[in-house]
Amino acid sequence: MRFFRSLVFFLVILPGILLSGWLNPLNALELTVSPVRIELRLLPEKPVEGTVLISSRSDEEVKVRVSVGDWTLRPDGQVEFLPAGQQPRSLNRWITVYPLEFTVGRGKGQHVRYRVKPPAEITGTYWGMLFFTTVPPTAGGAEKGVSISTASRIAVPIYATTERGGARDGRVTGVKANWVGEKGLLKLGATFANLGNTLVRLKGRFEVKEALRDKLVAKVDFEDLAVLPGGTREILAEWTGKLDPGIYVVVALVDYGGRNLVAGQKTFKVAGK
Repeated sequence: MRFFRSLVFFLVILPGILLSGWLNPLNALELTVSPVRIELRLLPEKPVEGTVLISSRSDEEVKVRVSVGDWTLRPDGQVEFLPAGQQPRSLNRWITVYPLEFTVGRGKGQHVRYRVKPPAEITGTYWGMLFFTTVPPTAGGAEKGVSISTASRIAVPIYATTERGGARDGRVTGVKANWVGEKGLLKLGATFANLGNTLVRLKGRFEVKEALRDKLVAKVDFEDLAVLPGGTREILAEWTGKLDPGIYVVVALVDYGGRNLVAGQKTFKVAGK
């Protein structure tokens, strides 16, 4: 019996663990959040307020708890959550939210208000995360001390930027190209470094040219790639087609919102059969 109870406990808890990841849409509970991302413009010592709407289509009432947290972006664009206070440009010490806990039923919604009050000395972009975590009901087991619970959460990133003292700068630090001839596949990559103190969103393109004739043979676009201040971002793309034997140059052109585009290039060779 002890083994059976442990097995049941594991099978019930496991789905809750799997559902507690980044930006989980809570499909099982049919909760939605709007907006999914918050971007604010700040003035020193001037509070900014707004709301996030949590809505439910669940058949049962759902209890939700609100909290704030720190995070950063890895070069591949994945989110990495950090312990509170370990992010030097954390927005969390300036933000308050209300209510911190509420219950929402089917067809109902709850507005959660936030207020950001920046200090006098601010420059560039600061960021944090709003977490909306379900608080599941508990069910007592056959023996006291046994309970079952699952939890899920939605994470909403929040950015706040001031133009005063903002520095926008960046460069391409590397470009790569890998031609897989048997598949007719060209794998492209570039690394962008955000050298400024503001959030940037990248857009641009890869251009593939014949080196000797400077003839354009392929172009691949990319857009809306976020890079936090001081961070780097790996830009990846693929192109399929035919390349004749010869020497080629791939150029990565990146628009990060600065005065000029930045670029980098890589030469590669396509061998004959």
